[in-house]
Amino acid sequence: PGRLLLAGGGSRLAGLSDLLAARLRVPVERFDVLGAVDIRQPVAAAGVSERAAEVAALLGAAVERFSASRPGLDL
Repeated sequence: PGRLLLAGGGSRLAGLSDLLAARLRVPVERFDVLGAVDIRQPVAAAGVSERAAEVAALLGAAVERFSASRPGLDL
């Protein structure tokens, strides 16, 4: 693979990305689950961006529920 994206609460474990990058010899970064989401001011003020790993599952469920076509994932 060209890179490894970490998501979820475990992605915040100290040293995990460095360890995986060294072992797998690929760049490792945290996936920005909220990168394509327009976060409105009241929600932003509540600190949702800092808790992105925790809301990833909720966001995925919402996308699946309200999307006309299911999002694809190329592994």
